[in-house]
Amino acid sequence: MMSPRWSKAWYREGAALSLLKDYKGAVDAFVQALKLDPASEEIRKALMEAMDAMKSAVAPARVEHGTPELLHPLAYASYGALVMVL
Repeated sequence: MMSPRWSKAWYREGAALSLLKDYKGAVDAFVQALKLDPASEEIRKALMEAMDAMKSAVAPARVEHGTPELLHPLAYASYGALVMVL
């Protein structure tokens, strides 16, 4: 079990989830890591990369379903914390 107060554990979870193409999970993990270590450029960069990957992954679904407001990555409730840490 990982320590919830260890930013490196959250970072590693985010990296693993990114490799599995679970970008929403990766972003959530990177946000937790950044809350614990707000000065980390490594975590901030990984978070931005995961967000970009998530946007790219959702773009085809937005066009197909015609509901951009529902599928936009930043519309998820879990990203309220992102505004606070960035």
